[in-house]
Formats: sequence, C-alpha cells, structure tokens
Amino acid sequence: MSPIRTCVLVDDHTIVRDGIRTRLSIDPSIEIVGEAADGIAGLELIRELQPDFALVDLRMPKLDGFGVAAAVREAALPTRIVLFSGFASPDLVERGFAAGIAGYVCKEAHKEVLLAAIEVVLGGERYVDPTVAAKMVTSSAVVLTPRERDVLELLGDGLSNIAIAARLELAPETVRHHVSGVLRKLEATSRTEAVSIAFRSSLLM
Repeated sequence: MSPIRTCVLVDDHTIVRDGIRTRLSIDPSIEIVGEAADGIAGLELIRELQPDFALVDLRMPKLDGFGVAAAVREAALPTRIVLFSGFASPDLVERGFAAGIAGYVCKEAHKEVLLAAIEVVLGGERYVDPTVAAKMVTSSAVVLTPRERDVLELLGDGLSNIAIAARLELAPETVRHHVSGVLRKLEATSRTEAVSIAFRSSLLM
C-alpha cells in the first residue's frame, strides 16, 4: 500500500479547489488536510500542518503564490510548493523557481499531468507543465532583471518614461537605461515593438 502524501490547497476560488479535489481523488494515497482561500491563510496552514506538498494559486488576495513559496523556503519548511496558474508563461515559471517553487502546473491541465507533477516534486525534482515547457524550449532565452521586468510591465500599460520614473521612484535617466536594456534584450527597435514581442512570448499578459 502506498504511503499517504498530505496536501494543502490554496486558491481563492471555491470552484477551482473543488476541481483540484476531484482530480486528486483518483489517487487514494493523497490526502487533502487543509484548504485556504488566500495566501496568508494558506501559509499559516502550511506552517501548522507541514504537508508533503501544497498546490498554490499564483494570483490571490493578501499574498500571491510567489510570496507563499518564498516564505516557505525562508522558514525551511519541508513542504514542496506546486504553483497552480492560469498562465502558460515561461517568465512566471522562472520567477516561481526563483521564489522556491518545486513545480508549475496550468489550471487547465488534465489530472494525469497534475498527478505526474506531484510524483516528480515529491521525488525531489522540479516539474514544469508540458504546455509551458514547450514555450521555454522554443522561445528565445530572454532574461530580464527584476527592474527591467517592472519597466516592461509599465511599458505594457502605456506609461511614458516620466510616468514610469514616478511610479517606480527612479530617476528618468535610470528608466531610460532600463528601457534601452529591455529593447536590446528583446531585439526590438521601439517601445511598441518591445511590448508586442513581450506579449507574444508571454513576458507580458
């Protein structure tokens, strides 16, 4: 008989948690020991119960999935974090791994993918949803710094350099430097083209 693997679900949508619960129910060795509807409550449950793994939504109230993963890593808790996201984005995967996640699964993934992810991460390895992995292989290796990523997101919102400087509390010259770095790395000739490339490669959503 397989040993019981304990799980905490963290997602702000009840219907999503219901769906995950249904998908996991086909494996009798998995026991859901707690559920939470926001990142702070989820983190408290993980600290208290220290399950084998936690399925954590990316975007939630109070604390997002990155924040939960980073807090779990900082506290050196044994729980393996699998980020559950509606976005098939290589950039989000990289940010997740930087924060300390063990796996990344898209919400529309079939139950076989979810169960495979659990087996892999509990085996001590990382797992990336095949849908995202394909994009990571075929996309160009664009690595933006955290500040360049901030600037790119604001470019996507249509902000000028002056507005970005004000929003990020940076000098305009510093913003121009970051914009130039973004254009160079994306091989774009204009801000508009950079934003277009970013959306096509899932750097922006």
